[in-house]
Amino acid sequence: MHRIADSIEKYIFQHHLMIKGETYLVGLSGGADSVALICLLHRLGYPVHAAHCNFQLRGSESNRDEMFCKNLADKLNIPFHIVRFDTTSYATLNKVSIEMAARDLRYAFFEQTRKEIRAKGICVAHHKDDQVETILLNMTRGTGLNGLLGMKPKNGFVLRPLLDVSRQELIAYLDQIGQDYIVDSSNLVDDVQRNKLRLNVIPELENVNSAFKEHVIRMTEHLGEAQLIIDDAFCKDKQYCTISANLYDWNKIKTLISPSFFLWKLLSEKGFNRYQIAEMTHTHADTTMWYSEEYVVMINQSVLQVVERTEWDSEVSPVQVSALGEYLVGNKRFTFGESEILPDFIVPKDKAHVCVNREKISFPLIIRRINEGDRFTPFGMKGTKLISDYLKDIKADPLSRRKQLVVTDCRGQIIWLVGRRIDERYKIIKGSTTMSLSIEYTEEES
Repeated sequence: MHRIADSIEKYIFQHHLMIKGETYLVGLSGGADSVALICLLHRLGYPVHAAHCNFQLRGSESNRDEMFCKNLADKLNIPFHIVRFDTTSYATLNKVSIEMAARDLRYAFFEQTRKEIRAKGICVAHHKDDQVETILLNMTRGTGLNGLLGMKPKNGFVLRPLLDVSRQELIAYLDQIGQDYIVDSSNLVDDVQRNKLRLNVIPELENVNSAFKEHVIRMTEHLGEAQLIIDDAFCKDKQYCTISANLYDWNKIKTLISPSFFLWKLLSEKGFNRYQIAEMTHTHADTTMWYSEEYVVMINQSVLQVVERTEWDSEVSPVQVSALGEYLVGNKRFTFGESEILPDFIVPKDKAHVCVNREKISFPLIIRRINEGDRFTPFGMKGTKLISDYLKDIKADPLSRRKQLVVTDCRGQIIWLVGRRIDERYKIIKGSTTMSLSIEYTEEES
């Protein structure tokens, strides 16, 4: 077996990338990298299909590339999948760069084809030089540790079997087996960031140290080991600070070695940026909120809560209860019933089930969310209290407060702060109250 083929097979085995006998889709552009990839995988005995995207950006060169790829697939007796895109129109319509448009279209086509042929993964031809370029690009954009780790050998269904070999090794392999390839003229022009690094910056760095690329790769390996330690520490810190799902003890977070790094690990994947996280770290307000595209973060008293925006923004219309029976309010199903109070009557102690004095209640009742200024007399207390103050006193989290329901009588007076406490004025007094109104709710699955 050729040395480079042996090296790649070891890399595939080391990172559990591929399984012999399973089908894989290979992105084939016609350039040296992808041609070497498909030839090597074919040589190693992996069943592969070739997928080529004609982005129609370089006139006759694009059509030449397509024909070259088709001929290579025919030569290797490999199934060939082709798609043609109006990349310029897509970029204009979606307000993205040509490079980003091509990337989006390419991977969407690869994924669609993978599903159609039931391939185990999508093999792409990123190699060691691409890895160095990616890391340098990430550095110019102000990356964190993850960016310094570069591309992963496996990311979902995307597989990168060539990350341990250089472009020079791939070209040497193609020369040795007599396999030609296409030279993309756009790769020789320094008008794209990656090409500028490849053509101008990296050669200068190699003048400083000829082993520059190797040192960058070694650095990522060391950082990868450090990342494992950091991830383990983060998991322990997260467990220490977690109250319940998406609810964290803010006071404990502030005692960590680096609260800002903990918040970055916790929230960056949810779309929160460094500026927002810096604000969170230094906030002194009682209640503060930040928004990303899909999430809301709230810090209230000693609690940090993360909520999906769809849940936070959801509205519940008031429901009129005109008679006994069942009523659905949001995801809660309420049941209203009444009964005579007998000597053996026991007041329910379940937070989802209360019994109140039927004789003091007139229909219709209303189930609604709390309003600003709502007051009630908590059971066992004298005098009224703002519901907002009551919820703050019992340390209810911000989402619970926002979604808090009440049951009111026909005059708008609150009978029950749902799931928490009835109003003192509607309590059952044994020996004098003769009829009970039972109110119970259950949670419906979304």
